[in-house]
Amino acid sequence: ALVGCINDGADTDLPEVNEGDLIEVSLEETYELLQTMEMPEITGNIVAELKGSIKGVFEALLTESYFDGFDYKTDEPIYRSMDIYRKVDVDAEVDALLNVVLGETFNEFALYALLNKLEVKVSNTYTVDYDNGDTDNGTDNIEISASNTFVYMNKGLGYVQQNYTTKEGNKSVQYHSKEKVELDIISEEEYRKNIEEYKNQLEEGFKLPSFDEISEQMEAMEDLADFIKVYKDGNRYVIRYQLTKATLEQILEDVLAQFISLVDEEGENPTVNSFLNIITEAITDFEYDFRIEIVDKVLTSISMTFNAKVENFEYNIDDTNYIKIHGEIKDFGFVIRYNGKLSDFPKESDLETFELVDEISEPELGM
Repeated sequence: ALVGCINDGADTDLPEVNEGDLIEVSLEETYELLQTMEMPEITGNIVAELKGSIKGVFEALLTESYFDGFDYKTDEPIYRSMDIYRKVDVDAEVDALLNVVLGETFNEFALYALLNKLEVKVSNTYTVDYDNGDTDNGTDNIEISASNTFVYMNKGLGYVQQNYTTKEGNKSVQYHSKEKVELDIISEEEYRKNIEEYKNQLEEGFKLPSFDEISEQMEAMEDLADFIKVYKDGNRYVIRYQLTKATLEQILEDVLAQFISLVDEEGENPTVNSFLNIITEAITDFEYDFRIEIVDKVLTSISMTFNAKVENFEYNIDDTNYIKIHGEIKDFGFVIRYNGKLSDFPKESDLETFELVDEISEPELGM
């Protein structure tokens, strides 16, 4: 039996916000809050989750030219045209979790990356009409699914459990394995050195210049301040950058207005304005939510969620060629939490059933 891989209580919830905790701060004050933020203790743990789903249909008819040899009399290259119709249906869902424990010693180090669920279905239908009357068409269907699949590294051993199913056309393949390998053991001195280097790189990566040093850039970003909110509850802060359908339309209008003013002194461009209207009418739902949580001046979590829905987007390139899109992105995002609650690791009794091998097998998916 495969070892179960579920999120048993791992702390991967979005940092909560209460509108009653909303405070009025300037863009400079928000930046200073980030600038004074400290990194969490490097030898703690990290929990991260990625999840979401995407469904959509892309349809297009495009005319393209192709090289068809040389004229035997003039030796000039011959180019012909072809009409390519393509329709791609995509349906995908993912739920993955990562646990990392960076202990003081190598024996305390642990990594547990598990794929709770992966479902991908892609259908690709195409028709090619050549100008000489020839036609080529077909449909490719591919399905990939995975569950209860993980990598676990601890105390000098690496465990890999694989559970995949693939389907291409009428051919279906299943792959299951439970294997372990011996990892390269490093000395405690080398481990501590690696941890220290990682800590320095992390601190350097999060080091921000002073507000005065980037004042010009911040002035250019002043409009973004309307979409940034700061919540305070005691010694806990949440910085939130949120976009909705209404704010997205506002941003698109501002960006296109600046673009048009650069290329057209009269400030009007019917083609661009028409394209903007098509986009805003097709996007029926949109929400982007990015959060940074700080407690006692220490970074505790980073998260993002994204939802969007596009209905009946159609852009006619000319009288013949067109592009159509219909799709939805639902609850797609991630959470990274520092020193949060870990999920339950595999039990020792289950890991004893894994086969010791020299090298982890690659899945034979038949694709």
